[in-house]
Amino acid sequence: MPEYEFRAMDANGQEKIGQVQADSSLEAIAKIRNNGLFPLRMKLVGISGTIKKSRIGNLFAFLFNRIRGRVAVMRGEIASDKKALILRRNEIIAQTFAILDQHLRKASAAQVGGFRPPEGMLTSWFGNVLVCREGESWPKWKPVAKPETFLTPLAQFNLTEAPFVPEKLRQFKLITVFMDEELPYDKPHGHGWLIRGYETLEGLVPIERPQVKFNIKPFPIRWELLENEGPSWEDAWSITNLTEFNEVTDHEFNDRYHNSERTKLGGYPALIQAELSFGLNNFAFQIGTEEKAHWGWGDGGIGYFGLNDNGEWLFEWSCY
Repeated sequence: MPEYEFRAMDANGQEKIGQVQADSSLEAIAKIRNNGLFPLRMKLVGISGTIKKSRIGNLFAFLFNRIRGRVAVMRGEIASDKKALILRRNEIIAQTFAILDQHLRKASAAQVGGFRPPEGMLTSWFGNVLVCREGESWPKWKPVAKPETFLTPLAQFNLTEAPFVPEKLRQFKLITVFMDEELPYDKPHGHGWLIRGYETLEGLVPIERPQVKFNIKPFPIRWELLENEGPSWEDAWSITNLTEFNEVTDHEFNDRYHNSERTKLGGYPALIQAELSFGLNNFAFQIGTEEKAHWGWGDGGIGYFGLNDNGEWLFEWSCY
């Protein structure tokens, strides 16, 4: 049986080289296309089986003439197919980007330390909490089979200092975050972690600090505006169906969309393992690993915080 060597293009625009056996050039072309390829060039390279030498020359001449006529037609068809494939690929990418670009987000990222602490107890801090409402005390909790313990002061965010505040947090002027250093996992609010939100700065008083040495090291915070944060790949699926996009490319998405792993208000969560269990729409802020403050979430992880429509605080964390 005649054997043809071919060069073809797959659906991703990548060239493929191979061989196919067929009784004719038309059959060879059909077999190549049935494998999802678009033939670009083809030539007869041999004949398998037992055929008398005296007939080989005539058979070559016969097949060559048939191929030469067909190739002239094929070249026009292939050029048209290749152009259509490239145009379709570009159209899918452009349509996906147009949808996702409508969902870019702003964020306020924390610069932790690097400057002199400001005066006043209402400023933003990492690793420190300075104020509370009158009558509130330092939070503590009782782990199973362990003594009661005071929670670590993870952060105090004065939202009036931030250049951008996400919708979920706009009812507050200041929030404080406390966390057990053993990092609670899948625990409800108040069990190993606690957030206090204050709708006004008026009436806040210094909080009485317990006589405990926490491992975290406090640093003041300055806020920096981040424009146009994009979603992580997992979150992008909740915005639009990426099936077709995924079939035609594997790198343009990450080249275009980025989000910060720093401590920040708003923006998109910088996902490490998977999308958040409490959902993208409930996401409010994240607290990153801050090495200078001696704070981390496992191996370079991130803590994610949310607020649902019922006013319930949500929390989870993940690491590499």
